[in-house]
Amino acid sequence: PKGCKPGVNCKFEPNVNVATSERQPGSSFKPYMYLTGFKPEFGMTPMTKVLDAPISFPTAGGTYSPKNYDGSYHGTITIRKALAGSLNVPAVRTLATIGVEPVVKTAHDLGITSPLKNCGLSLVLGGCEVELVDHVGAFAVLANGGKGKGATPFNRIEDKHGKVLEEYHENTEQSVNPEAVYELISIMTDNLSRAFVFGEKSPLAFPDRPVACKTGTTQNWKDGWTLCFTPQLAAGVWAGNNDSSLMHAGADGVFVAAPMEHRFMELALAGQPAVDFPVPSGIVQIAYDRGSNKPATKTGKNTILEPFPWYALPKDVQISAAPKSLNKGLLTPIVEPIIPSPLTAPSSVPNATVPPATTPSPGAESTAPTSSSQSYNSEQEQYPDYGGLPNDYPTEPQAKVPGRPVL
Repeated sequence: PKGCKPGVNCKFEPNVNVATSERQPGSSFKPYMYLTGFKPEFGMTPMTKVLDAPISFPTAGGTYSPKNYDGSYHGTITIRKALAGSLNVPAVRTLATIGVEPVVKTAHDLGITSPLKNCGLSLVLGGCEVELVDHVGAFAVLANGGKGKGATPFNRIEDKHGKVLEEYHENTEQSVNPEAVYELISIMTDNLSRAFVFGEKSPLAFPDRPVACKTGTTQNWKDGWTLCFTPQLAAGVWAGNNDSSLMHAGADGVFVAAPMEHRFMELALAGQPAVDFPVPSGIVQIAYDRGSNKPATKTGKNTILEPFPWYALPKDVQISAAPKSLNKGLLTPIVEPIIPSPLTAPSSVPNATVPPATTPSPGAESTAPTSSSQSYNSEQEQYPDYGGLPNDYPTEPQAKVPGRPVL
């Protein structure tokens, strides 16, 4: 408003451009982590099982025990359900299995320019800051099947005489494995799989075309995000206060950012045909039953075509489902993660040392119990003390915050 002093009492800080400022992205960062897990070196798929149960990780200052919104857990679930519902515990377990540095590399390969340093396991919950323009640019690379690297602020720069000083040339390099990208997109466009958290008619739902979306919310509702993309367009919305003051309790990304994102995508794509995401040649589609998470014996309303990359086909369908053109010698799934895995570590043995585990094959049943609490101790992994971690929708309740006025 007129007469305000920038940096002191302006309601909207005029010297801050949030689009190019680094902000914590909340769980809108999770796709980069799961994308890393889908790469050939890890061999995970949307049907890989992860245990949503209590677990603790050692830190410099004690232990970190991630929690889901309402304190409840879902037992053994698929990565599809974990990402679609933006569940925190499975995400942290998966990151601990993959490792932080491979995920940082994936984000940088997609065009994220922020350093992403010293976040430990909070990385997957948005503990490291990113720029909105970078974030959207990286999602644009996903929309392009993993080709390219980030966004550009210009197409061409000319002087007053029309002489071209700088000109953008599209980067067609394959930055990320295309099969891994398609697996990720299949989850981000799956409205039914996220309905158990967001409902079937949330602002993330686009009934007339496939749209991949992800929300994010940071600690105490400081930042709300929603980013979506189609094969034609990628866009993102950040909601919050330029002076970093907190929004009202419950101002999750799906409520404060997603409606704007939905409206923009609708208007920007009006009149354009609905376009499906291209399926890479190395993807094999296998019908699965949504209820049992097993290969479907017959087609029905509760089936879904699950994408599997050629390098991580389930053992029981490797030969029958593999394209004839594929080298059958390359079809052995990845079975040994590179570090001891808390992915499906049982949660019933306090202070247990988790032995090296195999990455579960899609469709495999887990016998791990889902009660009590368990500490994950690995001699190879010690995580820093990250302090307060950002949360996503559904976020850990933060209504009682010291110093916050009653709303």
